[in-house]
Amino acid sequence: MYLIQFKPEEIDKVWPLVKDKVQSALERNHEGKTLMDNQHVKEMCKQGVKQLWVTVDKEDNFKGVCISEIAKYPNYNVGVVNIATGNDLPQWIDKINVFEKWAFDNCGCKKIEVYGRPGWKKMLEPLGFQFNHVQMDKFIGGQI
Repeated sequence: MYLIQFKPEEIDKVWPLVKDKVQSALERNHEGKTLMDNQHVKEMCKQGVKQLWVTVDKEDNFKGVCISEIAKYPNYNVGVVNIATGNDLPQWIDKINVFEKWAFDNCGCKKIEVYGRPGWKKMLEPLGFQFNHVQMDKFIGGQI
């Protein structure tokens, strides 16, 4: 398996392959009341605000898509994986090390954060991630 990062100028070419998976991941949370749709994510990737990563097998078959971003803080930067979805996840979850190396080497990241469902815990703990909190949220101020 290979994890490939696409540059902002390459996003338009590969987006048809990943857009439905990205949209599905966005809708999986909050009963479809998403903050953005796949087109918003696409534009952020094209602007370099977010990064697009695609996992393929040795025959170049699509396996998954990840969307990341770099959060910049005063003391250090954090590489954040906001979306990771696809097929056969246990076969490619270890490719997060490619993202870790890129985030450290290119962005000065000293921490990686992954946001996902509780099932991620069992796959990420063997890779050195610690489970320290659950992200929960609540909508306020009426209906969305």
